[in-house]
Amino acid sequence: AKSIDDNGFLFKANMAWDVSQHSMVYATFSQGYRHAGANAVPTSGKYGENPALFTFDSDKNDNFELGYKGTSGKMAFAVSGFYTDWKNPQLNTATSNWGFFAAINAESARTTGLEAELSGSLTDSLSYNLSYTYVDAKLTADVYQPAGNYYGGPVYTDRVAANGDRLPGTAQNVLSASLQHE
Repeated sequence: AKSIDDNGFLFKANMAWDVSQHSMVYATFSQGYRHAGANAVPTSGKYGENPALFTFDSDKNDNFELGYKGTSGKMAFAVSGFYTDWKNPQLNTATSNWGFFAAINAESARTTGLEAELSGSLTDSLSYNLSYTYVDAKLTADVYQPAGNYYGGPVYTDRVAANGDRLPGTAQNVLSASLQHE
C-alpha cells in the first residue's frame, strides 16, 4: 500500500498604499495548496483499473495580484489583475477501462486575468452590482493519465489534454449584473 506524507509552509504577503482618503492600490502574493489523496478506483478483480490511478499528488500554486479599489460618492469600485503559476494541478478524469471518476495530476498550468466590479446605490432602496472577469487559464504541458488493460496486457498512458488547452471548468468571460430593492 502506498502512503502519502504531505507537509510544508504556505506564504502570503500584502502591501497597500492609500492613494487618497477613498482609494487604495494593493499588491498580494499568496500560495495555495490542495492535499494529496486516493481515488476510489478498484485496482484488481473484474473491474480493475491501472494501479497508478490509486493515488494522486498534492498541488501548489503561486498567486500574484495587483489592484486598485475605492469609493466615490454612493459608488464603490475595484479593478485587479492576477497571475497564477500552478504546479501538479489536480484534474478530474474518467478511468480508461470502466469510466470511474478519478483525480490525476497534470504537470503545470497558468492563469492570468482581470476583474472589475462596480456597486452602489441608485436610491435609498435600490442598489446595483456590476462585475466582469476575464480569465485565460491554460495547461502549460500535455496531460497523460494511466491507462490500458490491466488484465496482464500492456499498460500505457493516454494523452487526455494538450499543452495550451483551457483548464476544465473555467469560463473565459463572466459578466454579472444585479439590482436589489429593500
